[in-house]
Amino acid sequence: MTDPRKPGESQKAYAARIIRERILSMDLEPGRIISENELSQFLGISRTPVREALHDLTRTQIIEIMPQRGCRVAFIDYHRIEEARFTRQTLETAILPKVCQQLTTESCQMLRQILDEQEQALSDSDENGAAFMRLDNRFHAALFEIADMSSTHQWMAEMQIHFDRVRQIALTIGKGADIVREHRAILTALEKGDTDLAQQLMTRHLSAVTVDMDAVKCAYPQYVLQDILP
Repeated sequence: MTDPRKPGESQKAYAARIIRERILSMDLEPGRIISENELSQFLGISRTPVREALHDLTRTQIIEIMPQRGCRVAFIDYHRIEEARFTRQTLETAILPKVCQQLTTESCQMLRQILDEQEQALSDSDENGAAFMRLDNRFHAALFEIADMSSTHQWMAEMQIHFDRVRQIALTIGKGADIVREHRAILTALEKGDTDLAQQLMTRHLSAVTVDMDAVKCAYPQYVLQDILP
């Protein structure tokens, strides 16, 4: 049973959202051949919005068109991940001085609540880490909100699916506790107004995807584009 459409959500937007979520959850794993008919039946909508959604997703290079075969979920590509990491690290460390300036007691409490819920998600039955990842993304999005840079986050998020997919897979090999610990350290530095430390910690946190990538290559070599590995 898939999530229902949100109020005001078009069929194309709904299809794109669910396909993206299924890719991140590994329900549609790297290399998987999918078809418009299959997705149309799964979503309960016509093929046209499904085709349009897939076309939109090809712009992020997470879906690849296979002539005469339909579409394929892209394999994990180190260079795309590194590009996404670089973009995110550049932007997210740059906003931290503004976060420090504009952090309030209420926003600190909000961030701590997100991290408490994220820690709880580690203990809950959540096979693919979907709840954990939603909270992870919420924590990072909240930093942009505090800095009054939400539009920047929305622009960045579209291209982060390659980065997020590796982080999602990493949860299956025991990386969740490290993520929460790093988030708490970043928040503590922000509360103290130590921008330099917060930026150092954020850089280290986002760079961890490189270590995660090594672990993913070992655990799931069939999901990785092998001919361009560093």
